[in-house]
Amino acid sequence: QRQVTKAREYPLGFPTTTVNAGASATISAQPQVPVRGRRLLIPSDIAGSFLINDLKVGKNSMFPTSNPVPARAFTELGVGVDLNLDTAQISQLVSLSVENTSGANVDFNACIIGTAVE
Repeated sequence: QRQVTKAREYPLGFPTTTVNAGASATISAQPQVPVRGRRLLIPSDIAGSFLINDLKVGKNSMFPTSNPVPARAFTELGVGVDLNLDTAQISQLVSLSVENTSGANVDFNACIIGTAVE
């Protein structure tokens, strides 16, 4: 087994996805290095249009309940949002389940800032 030789902070980006008015979508990313997410970032200009229904690393939900969380809790202006997620292994899915609560189609994008190790 190889030892960890470096660790650094990386953004794990989610692809921009158009979510129809009133609809839900699951958006996934697959890291190419092991990464442990610390903070979910959603742009404040779209956050008011979304609820976050779930955040999963692999098959495991990172939310303690099945209740949705307002996306505004995770804007770039949010405080106290250190999530300390499970470590996502190489090519393991990290998934966001989102719901568009607005009356228009909205492009959703987000990233998770975390520590990647190699």
